[in-house]
Amino acid sequence: MHDCLTIPEILQIIVENLRLPSGSKDRRALAILARTSRAFSALVLDELWKDLSEAEAILCCMPLDLFSGRGKDRKLLRPMKTSDWDRPRGYLSRVKHFTLWSHGDCDAIADILPALNASLPAGKVEFYFPSMTALDWRNEYELPHMRFLLSARLTELSLRFPSSDTNFSFLSSIPLVCPGLKELDVTSPLPDGPSISELIRGLHSLQKLRIPVPDLASLEHISRQKGLTSLECSLLNTLPILRSPLSFNALEEVTFRHTNLETIINLLSRCSLSVLKRLEISPSSSTTTTCANKLHKTLSESCTPSSLTALKLYFSAGGVAEGHPEMYTIPFHCFEPLFCFRLTSIVISSMSGIRLNDEEMEIIARTWPCIQHLTLLERVECQTLSLRSLVILAKHCPSLETLALSLNTRSIPELATSNGCQLISQLALYKLEIGRSPVFAPVIHTTRFLSSIFPNLSAVNTEVDEWGLYDEDEDPDSELKLYDGLWKEVESQLSIFKAVRDEERARVLAELKPTGKA
Repeated sequence: MHDCLTIPEILQIIVENLRLPSGSKDRRALAILARTSRAFSALVLDELWKDLSEAEAILCCMPLDLFSGRGKDRKLLRPMKTSDWDRPRGYLSRVKHFTLWSHGDCDAIADILPALNASLPAGKVEFYFPSMTALDWRNEYELPHMRFLLSARLTELSLRFPSSDTNFSFLSSIPLVCPGLKELDVTSPLPDGPSISELIRGLHSLQKLRIPVPDLASLEHISRQKGLTSLECSLLNTLPILRSPLSFNALEEVTFRHTNLETIINLLSRCSLSVLKRLEISPSSSTTTTCANKLHKTLSESCTPSSLTALKLYFSAGGVAEGHPEMYTIPFHCFEPLFCFRLTSIVISSMSGIRLNDEEMEIIARTWPCIQHLTLLERVECQTLSLRSLVILAKHCPSLETLALSLNTRSIPELATSNGCQLISQLALYKLEIGRSPVFAPVIHTTRFLSSIFPNLSAVNTEVDEWGLYDEDEDPDSELKLYDGLWKEVESQLSIFKAVRDEERARVLAELKPTGKA
């Protein structure tokens, strides 16, 4: 064996790079490598077992006389004993993250889980899984069946389970077994009552929480988690108005999903979010202009202007009344309450449209000169912004890296200058999402314009790229398909323009370099 293969760091790099084109591990190649050389054996086994995605791998290591069949045909032949765990234990010590999902091949495990629980010695979970810190339990099995996987070493726990009194009552026991949990993710609907409150109240190390909030009492217990920095939740639309304000003094990141916007506004108006940095809201119903404006005003009053830097708002258009689209579009005056924040990332997605003109875009660009990611998405063809808005952003937002806008590209402006002679050149932008914006052949003029103000722009995506398909109501040969093809031409030409510039720059530098001759 070559001397290079005695260096642990090189072996680790080789193992980490054995991946399929999809990015997942090439488990077959890893297994072959483990059997080929003892030098790789320990590293490969660590890589194969650190993220365990099914119980079948454990069962395959148990005695041959314990089961008949494999996968969904596996049947238990005799009672399990503690000694049946002896051989798997050598591999289980390498497991760091265990995921147990429900799928066709795993249905037989439902009959085996009780036996696994009964055979593992009480209090010996950490002996068999000494390195496991994360458990992902997303299946239709009862929660008590996962008892053999719970230990004080767990810091991350994800749960999805069927609704039953047994499961809800089991939740209150989790803090007793896993007091050090830092991240908890519960995606199953929870009932009113003490189950969620008892769960949250006992987790004193909790930092990240994703959970449906069924009542005010649960929300109040969440607010008492002094170390909680990230919260993602859905709220009942019937949640009453808070009797007294709540303070979330450590929360830096909040996400509201599948909740009526009025409920979110009422909650935010009674909360103190003094250190909030990132906020994401996805209402469950269509959002009127009035509601959007009310939300933005509430944010300006409940969040600290110097703290909030990232904002994502996804406004749907479900149920929009025909003939009154103006009731649901987002105009410029809805942005004004947000101008108090020093945003570096903003996403406003409106299925009903965002109405801005170039002059209003200039105000936005001047207000947020440090913006790095700007997304104003719409599924309707408003296109009230022209290509001049790109010049404005290039001039006033030097740190902008990604941009998503719908544009009217019929008129290509003259290349602008920053001081009367030097062309504006913004070097940070590398990705442009253009939505349903039209583009016209020949595209060389559009490419030249984009390449001149954004020299490092390399990716141009349309709605086809973002959604993966054409609009259901459109013919596959519609204008959307035509525009997508033309924007792909623009994207390919951008790389040519950049290569030419790089070659010219290299030539000029070579000419300026001293030759060294006397």
